[in-house]
Amino acid sequence: MSETIAKRIAKLLRLAESPHQAEAEAAILKAHELATAHGLEVERCRDSDIATSLDTDITEVVEQKRYTTRLHRWARSIIREYFYVTAIVSNTRIWWIGTATNIEIARHVFAFLCRECRRCLKKNKKQLRSKNARDEFINAFFIALNWKLSQAQKTDNTAALVCLHDKATAEYIAKHYPETTKAKALQRPRKNQTAQYLGWQDGYNTNIRTAIAGKENPELEATP
Repeated sequence: MSETIAKRIAKLLRLAESPHQAEAEAAILKAHELATAHGLEVERCRDSDIATSLDTDITEVVEQKRYTTRLHRWARSIIREYFYVTAIVSNTRIWWIGTATNIEIARHVFAFLCRECRRCLKKNKKQLRSKNARDEFINAFFIALNWKLSQAQKTDNTAALVCLHDKATAEYIAKHYPETTKAKALQRPRKNQTAQYLGWQDGYNTNIRTAIAGKENPELEATP
C-alpha cells in the first residue's frame, strides 16, 4: 500500500464527515477516485494505523494562469463559500489559500465549474449571441448553483467550522499578502429573460459530484 496515497485518502475520509454537504460529497468521491486509481481499498485506508487527522495548517498553491473573467470570478465565489479556500488573483497567476486537502478538492471543482459553464454557453450559443446575453447567462448559472448548494447545506455545527477556516485563512493572507485588496463588484448586465432562464436551468442542473468523479461512474454516483 502506498503510504502517501493512503494518508491522502484517510484525510479525505475525515473531511467527508464535515457537516458541510458540498465539501463532504466532494471529499468522499475524491477518496474513491484515488483508491480506484491506485488499487486500494477505501476501508483499509480508513481502518489502518496511518494517522488520519484532518490537516489544519493553512498553505498555498500557486498557478501561472490568468483567471479574471466574469466566469472565473463567479466560480471562485462558489469555492470560497462552500470549500473553505480563498483565491488571490493577479494578471498572471492565482494563489489558492487554505488547507492542503481543501485546496486539492477546490481546484478540481473550480476547473469543473469553468468547463461546465463554457459547455452550457456553447450549447445555447444560438440564444446567446450578444456579450450582454452571455454575461446574464453566466450570472444566472452561478446564482442558481449557489442557491442549490445553500439549500442542500446542513446548518448544524457548520458555523463554527466555517469560522475556524475563515479566521485561519484571513490571518494567513494578512501576514503574507497585506496589500491585497478586494475585487470590484461585477457590472450588472442589462436584463435578458431568455439568458436568465437558460442560465438558471443549467446552473441548477449542474452536479458538482462529477467534478470529483471525473466521468460517469455508477458506483461513485451512488455514494451517499
